[in-house]
Amino acid sequence: MANVLKGTKLAEAVSKTIGQINEHVGSNGTGIHLPATTERDGFLSSTDKKHLDWKGRYAKTVENGTDILGLDMGVYVGRSLVNAPSSVDGSLVLVKITGAGGGQFKQIEFTWLSANKTYIRTIYSTIDTGWKEGGWQNINLNAGWSGTARARVVNTGVLNLVEVNLDISKSGTVTGEFGTLPEGCLNTSGKQMIFQVAGFRGNSLYTPLACRVDTAHKLTLFSQGNTEAYAKATGNFMFFN
Repeated sequence: MANVLKGTKLAEAVSKTIGQINEHVGSNGTGIHLPATTERDGFLSSTDKKHLDWKGRYAKTVENGTDILGLDMGVYVGRSLVNAPSSVDGSLVLVKITGAGGGQFKQIEFTWLSANKTYIRTIYSTIDTGWKEGGWQNINLNAGWSGTARARVVNTGVLNLVEVNLDISKSGTVTGEFGTLPEGCLNTSGKQMIFQVAGFRGNSLYTPLACRVDTAHKLTLFSQGNTEAYAKATGNFMFFN
């Protein structure tokens, strides 16, 4: 009799445990304990899986011919992607997509790895900026100049902010036209703009200089009421494009 009771209690306990397991497994959809993917819930939800992959910058390989504009938030690598910048060939690329919920805002950072070029595209409501070359681009210096001049576009979601960085030298004086803004970093305001930068006479003496950005996108340094010979000019300025 005692053995029968023990067996009954054991059977009840096993049945109760099985019921609890079945209830838990089915509490959040079938297959809750399967490995999660970005398309299917598992031990965690597919949404949480996307967030974890993004925070860890885990790049998912996508098939050739995948449409970039159809990708969700995340990091991807692939070749010959649809809607890529027109100049890109079929070599390997890296795509990072960030955005706001409900498709209100999406920003795509596209890196052409073999050419070391980056492009940015922002889609906001009815606005689509198209591809804009991002990252620093060198400004080709005119004859007689040396050093580094570069520009880049910083996308703010609606408007593009162009940043220019100078560290250039010239024998005699650094006044005069030294280069032209690269494509994507142009002055589209319809007006010339003037910014203050630092000019150096000799090795250390500092005097303000001005840099003019004209409507033809030419860059020119000139002194502000001084006639000294400047050996070097450095500075950083920004304007909306």
